Amino acid sequence: MHKFQKYLLIVELLLLPVIAILSWIFSLYTPMIRSLLHPNGIRWIATHIIRNFTSLPIGEIILCLIALSLLSALNPRTLFDRKATQKEKRAYLFAFLMLLMNILVVVLFTFFPPYVLLNFLGTLSDSPFIDGIPAFIFIAIESTCCTYAYTSGKMTTIQDFAQVHSSMLIKFSPFFIHLFLIAQIIGWVKFSNIMAYL
Repeated sequence: MHKFQKYLLIVELLLLPVIAILSWIFSLYTPMIRSLLHPNGIRWIATHIIRNFTSLPIGEIILCLIALSLLSALNPRTLFDRKATQKEKRAYLFAFLMLLMNILVVVLFTFFPPYVLLNFLGTLSDSPFIDGIPAFIFIAIESTCCTYAYTSGKMTTIQDFAQVHSSMLIKFSPFFIHLFLIAQIIGWVKFSNIMAYL
């Protein structure tokens, strides 16, 4: 796997200058292609390095990894384990109550007056409820898992809190380097319109 990541990184790094050179060559033959080596292209690269990356659903990916970190700390197998301590079983009860409270809050804000999470027509289509589903899921996982981790004694200090939230982020950190480079490749190809020539 490490060899694959190494070769993938080399390919990604080589693709960037190849796209820039091809855009310059093709722009000599057709006005449809914008050269990345032209002053306008260089200005575009300088102002879009971050935008290319943030145009991807980075926030959603980070939240998913944090949620996975929390779920791995929860370890649902102990719920059905007869060897689970009374403290762990009590922690699961508190976590379950927290999950129910999350669901109840969303239902109340959506389907009861003043219908905060419905659109201006009072329906679900294009409503804050639909747009907020990923956030509601994350908040439910966050609050439920943190309730369990704290009440079971697995998360009592700020170091525990950081470790529980970041285990998957650390594990998948090389992925973000690839994601950054792929975002640049996609952005450069779109800007130069090079695919129209190929």
